[in-house]
Amino acid sequence: MRLSPRRAIPLIIPTTRILWLAYLVGLTWLLLDSDPLRVIRPRENLSSLAAMVVPWSHLATFGLLAVLTFAARWPLPHWATIGLLAFYGLVTEFSQFYIPARHLDPVDLLKNFTGIAAGCGLAWAAGIVLSLRPSPHVSSV
Repeated sequence: MRLSPRRAIPLIIPTTRILWLAYLVGLTWLLLDSDPLRVIRPRENLSSLAAMVVPWSHLATFGLLAVLTFAARWPLPHWATIGLLAFYGLVTEFSQFYIPARHLDPVDLLKNFTGIAAGCGLAWAAGIVLSLRPSPHVSSV
């Protein structure tokens, strides 16, 4: 049995929201952990990969968070969604000031905001290309 696109959307949104929540919890844990790299440090073959990925980690993780946030289609205006993402990036970065072995880094904060902007751009582009935004004239039933 194949689902029509109209019936598939209601199934996709809750799944995306669960994925978003799991990602948010994991990201928050890593951002507020005193040593987030210990997850990959024991694996010798990943240490060179980690050295390449770490400088881009804030940008990539916040970009993915923004894409998942828009894909979850929360019932908020876009400006409010972007504001909440920026607030999350600001709060997690400032919280690192109180965590041993972590510090407040303005460059990381800039990477957070850049990742959010890039993720919003990707979500916007995907919405146009894939027509993910619901038409105001289409019934949700």
